[in-house]
Amino acid sequence: MGENTFCSQFTKLKLILALGDKAITSLTFIVDHSFFSELTCFYAGLIISLAKDLHPDLQDFTTEELVKTLPIDYHVGLVYKSGEKERLNELLENAAKIIVEKHLSIMPPKDKPTT
Repeated sequence: MGENTFCSQFTKLKLILALGDKAITSLTFIVDHSFFSELTCFYAGLIISLAKDLHPDLQDFTTEELVKTLPIDYHVGLVYKSGEKERLNELLENAAKIIVEKHLSIMPPKDKPTT
C-alpha cells in the first residue's frame, strides 16, 4: 500500500484533551496495523465526560454509528465508528453539544492543592 492511501500501514491518531471548548493538550499515537488481524479502514471517535447523573440517559446519542457506550458511573462514554471522516466529526460535535447542554458536570477545584 502507498504511504498516501487511507489505509497505510501506519495511522496517526490524535487525542485532544479539552475543557469546554478549549484544548488543554494533545497526544499523538502511531498505530502499526500489523498488530491487527484485519484492516477495516474506518474512522473512530471516543467521547468521555463527567456527568451529573449516576447513569445518564444516552438515548439522544443513538445512531447506527454508535458502536459502544461505556458503563462508567457519573460519566457519558461513547464510541462511534464511520467510514467517512466528515460524518464522524459531525457525530462527535453533536454529541459534545448534547453533553454540554444536558449532562456535563464540572468538579469545583479543591481549596488547597494536593501533593
